[in-house]
Parts: sequence; structure tokens; C-alpha cells
Amino acid sequence: MHQGRNVAIKAFQPTISTDRRQAVRHAASCARIPWDSVNMLTYIRMGGIMVLILTADGSIAMINECGSEMLGCRSTCAVGRHWFDCFVAEDQRETAWQDFQTRLAAGPTQSAYMEHTVIGADGRARLIALHGTPLVNENCIVGMMAFGEDITCRRSHETQLRQRVAELRCLYGISRLKDETGHDLQRFSRDCLKLIASATGYPGLCGARIVVDGIEYATAERDHRGFVLSADISISGQKAGVVEVCYDESTTTTTPGRKNTQKDYLSHLLEAIAREIGEYVQRIRAEEELINTSRALEQDRIVLRDKNIAMRELLGQIEKEKAILVERLRTNISASIMPLIERLKAGADQHALGLLAQLQSRLQDAASPFPGNLLQTAPTLSPREREICNMIRSGLSSKEIAANLNVSELTVQKQRQHIRHKLGIANRKVNLTAYLQTM
Repeated sequence: MHQGRNVAIKAFQPTISTDRRQAVRHAASCARIPWDSVNMLTYIRMGGIMVLILTADGSIAMINECGSEMLGCRSTCAVGRHWFDCFVAEDQRETAWQDFQTRLAAGPTQSAYMEHTVIGADGRARLIALHGTPLVNENCIVGMMAFGEDITCRRSHETQLRQRVAELRCLYGISRLKDETGHDLQRFSRDCLKLIASATGYPGLCGARIVVDGIEYATAERDHRGFVLSADISISGQKAGVVEVCYDESTTTTTPGRKNTQKDYLSHLLEAIAREIGEYVQRIRAEEELINTSRALEQDRIVLRDKNIAMRELLGQIEKEKAILVERLRTNISASIMPLIERLKAGADQHALGLLAQLQSRLQDAASPFPGNLLQTAPTLSPREREICNMIRSGLSSKEIAANLNVSELTVQKQRQHIRHKLGIANRKVNLTAYLQTM
């Protein structure tokens, strides 16, 4: 694959039966790396740290036991093999090889930091951070000594932390938009799309779309040719829309396990955003419904006020007309009927005079509200009891009432007791005549 590599190193293929020291010495000799430095480093055991010596053409001249464990094979199987061709992930191989050559060309005084995704014999991908220093022999750079650390977990945790921070910033931004945009759903959705694209980590490569009540809001970068993730926007348990992101996986993922991690992160993020949007839309609907209800109540209040005004005017007019009718009735009674009653009194006996007096009193009370008030207060009064009430109100005694009705005084006394009971004053010290006169 790569031209100009040391033929001796390429041809050297140690086996498990080869003595480890002999294999390392032979590889170092072919690469012109001083044996003393290799001999010292070969037996270094540092917890979790890979010690690696690469020749100028990228072959492994020495690797310690920790490094062998990371690669999933014995050191005798690794020594002599090409680091980039055999262990670096294929999608990073060419870039990593060019970077290695550039580091060597920079000179012996330049330290190097490289990150390689390494595929072990077990197929497991590990992200290895290498801190390297060029090796010099007779003023000639013959390779690189590097200390490596498996940073797969650390990088994964860093990625998760960055994603969590991005998610919180996104949700905080959406929370602020809820207050800043009021009921402007279009502005809210437009600004929300920017926050979503930024939270994905690929604002220039990722597109987003929000659909609420059939209305779509989308970024210019949205492209269905890429990978699409979505989450439903629910309001009161009913689907009201969807929020989705789409992007090209080939342009966004390079580290091991990042694709699944990114998808999980985006799925979780979209679900949280969908909940926020659902709550916002539900709040808008509730507030708009409240406003509409308030407006309807205000209209009803105005209509009711106008009706009350009209009703008061009508009642006032009725009272005026009633007063006119009452006055007219009294005038007619005084002018037409009372003179006739007076003439009848002239030739009447004592019993007839009593009846005429009652008739005269009744006619004077014809326009009085007493009969209606009495019937409303005690609707169970019989006609005879109502007649007696009129006589009592006129000031007649029980004896006079008995004479006028041609009944005994005891009967009138019993009738009076029934009347007091039906009026609700049977056990009260209330004068019946005064009580009826107040009605």
C-alpha cells in the first residue's frame, strides 16, 4: 500500500515460537534503532500504558505487554507488522499514515500527539491516544517512540458530557423562547429549529423540521437523503405534530461507537424537545381559549347589561303606567261609586249599613297591593279566611265580623287562630290587625 518501506522489516514475520527478545532485537537492528533503548523499554510495565516503538516506515519494532493486550495478540505477533495497515481502522488508515510521516518530517525536536482508532484481534475498536517522540540514530530519524493510552471510555464520557451540555442549552433556549415569543408560533418554531441544529453538533450539516397542526417549519439544510430521526409532538395524549432531524452519517461520524451514541443522543434530545413544544402549543391553545372565553363573557356581560338597562326602563314605565291606572281607578270609584253608596246608606238598616261600610272599604282598597301580598304570604288561606283578613285589617272586632257574616263569635275566634297559624305568627306576640295593615 505504502511505497518505500524497509524491505527487511516487511519481510520479517515473527511467529509465536520465535524468541521474543530475538524478534525485538532483529526488528530494531533492521530499523537502525539503538538496541539499548529498545532493551530498556521492552520490559517496562506501566499500568494501562502502551509503550510502542515504530520504525520510519510504520512497522512495529517493540510493544510492551499492555500494548499487546490492547491489540489482542502477543507482542511476538505484533512486532514487525505494519501499525497502520494491520491495526489502525480502515477509514482512518490513510490519514493516520500521512500524519505520522508529517510528524517525522518535522524533526527530532517536535513531539507528536496522535489519536488512532485501533481494531484489535478480537474485533473490538479502541481509541488510542499516542504521545510520540522521534528516535534519532547517527543524526537520522529512524522511527518514533510513543506512549499510548486507551481513551475510548474517556472520550465517550466527554462526548456524553458535551451532548448533555448541548441538550441543556437547547432546552434552556427553548424555555426562554416560550416566554419571549408569546403566542407567535412561527417565530418560536423558526428559532427552535436553530437551537435543534446547533444541539446536534453539526449545525451546517444537519437539517431540522417541525410540523404542528399541519403547518411545517424547516431549515434550509433539511435533506431526506440523509438519516432521519423523529419524535411525535403530543397534546393531551393526541398527536399534534412531529419534530425531526436529518443528516448524512458519512459526514458526521468518525470515532468508534459514535454512530449509535449519536443516534441515542438525538433520539433522547428530540423526545425532550417534542415535550417542550407540546407544552408550549398546549399553553398557547389554553391561553387563546381563555382569551376567547373572556371575550365571549365580556360580550355576554355587555348584552346582559344592555338588557338590564332596558328591563329597568321597561319596569319603570310599567310602574308609571300602573300608578296612572291606580289613580284613575281611585278617581272613578270616588266620582261614580262612592256617591251611590252614600245614597244607599240613607235608607238602610243597621245590618245593611255594616255591609255598605265594608263595601266602601273594599272599594277604597281596590287599588291596594294587600290582596296580592296576602295571597303570596299565605297561599293556603281559604276565601272566607281572606274575607275575614280584610275585615280585621279594616279594624272590625270579632263581634262585628260575626254579625256581618251571620256566624257566632266563637267561629270567628277559631278562624283568627287558623289565620295566625297560616301567616306563621301563631306563637308570636304580634297583633294580627297591625300585622295585616303592614302588608
